[in-house]
Amino acid sequence: MTKPNPDSNLKEQDYEKWVKGQSTEALDLELFLLEIHRTGLRYSDPKLEEEKEAQRLKKMRKEMLAKIKVMKPKKRAEAYKLMQGTLDEERADGPVWLTKRAEVSARISAVQLELQARRIQELAKDEAASALAGTQKLPRTTPAVAARRAVVRRNATLRTFQICEVLDDKEIGLPPQKEWDSFREGEDPWATAYRQGGKKIRRRIRVIISKDKKV
Repeated sequence: MTKPNPDSNLKEQDYEKWVKGQSTEALDLELFLLEIHRTGLRYSDPKLEEEKEAQRLKKMRKEMLAKIKVMKPKKRAEAYKLMQGTLDEERADGPVWLTKRAEVSARISAVQLELQARRIQELAKDEAASALAGTQKLPRTTPAVAARRAVVRRNATLRTFQICEVLDDKEIGLPPQKEWDSFREGEDPWATAYRQGGKKIRRRIRVIISKDKKV
């Protein structure tokens, strides 16, 4: 079951645990959102971010001073020292936007590694199942297969669903698979099969595209 990402409150180890508990589709979406976030951080204006950081620390100090003001005189001196220590630590940690950029990059790496591990595992399972059933054959290169492989290789850096969309744009049909008959004549057959076909069909599509990248 997919749970919503608890976001920035997660420490690195907790985030890696969260990643392992998600579906592949949820991780594809998470990766997409993280990449958008990283792009936004990459093009942040350093001056503007410094001003925001200064305002944040100023607000924090103001809130702390308000709390210290209502304390008993004996506790004020100790609380003031604690406040100064907290503010010094915040400054030593560096600007929040830089820390956030590093955190987002680390999360992208964690998601990419998990997705890569799962796809390798799925490919190995599919090949083992084919060998066991005695159905493993040398690939035949028909014009349709050659066209599909060319498109996949040209777009190898895209995610699986995006490659499906490109194949549909190029009007390259689904390869023969009995389970795909219901998608074959429809609009955008690759994308529809990947989106609506269930876990087994999505896995087959990922295996086909993964193999095409290597041919």
